[in-house]
Amino acid sequence: MNKKLVSVILPVFNRENYIGVSIKSILAQTYKEFELIIIDDGSTDRTPDILEYYRKRDSRISIYYNFDNKGVTVSLQRAIGLSNGYFVARMDSDDVSFSRRFEKQVEHLEKSEGPCVLGTQFQKVDDKGSLIKPRSYR
Repeated sequence: MNKKLVSVILPVFNRENYIGVSIKSILAQTYKEFELIIIDDGSTDRTPDILEYYRKRDSRISIYYNFDNKGVTVSLQRAIGLSNGYFVARMDSDDVSFSRRFEKQVEHLEKSEGPCVLGTQFQKVDDKGSLIKPRSYR
């Protein structure tokens, strides 16, 4: 399999309590051919400092700043415009991805013929990481 670049787009606004864990889950992916494009949407908490901490440690991370809050849709459009990947993966700033997410998604997409969109299942957890309510969409 030719490794194809995945552009991960992640808008963030005032998520200092979650963004570090979210970024770590992306950096821990088994599929390593990705770029992480983060749009900080005018955060006023410590989020920008946390973003810069991770950017300095991994060259796959690019951060762009909206100097005032423009909203998720505008931030996502900007991130897509900046992406270089063959595939685009959406990530929220309080999400945590399982380590094989991209590996499994790329594998599925490469087997598909024609246009394809993937969704994923999720598990909702509280601030301590405890499972709130399991969900399945099968």
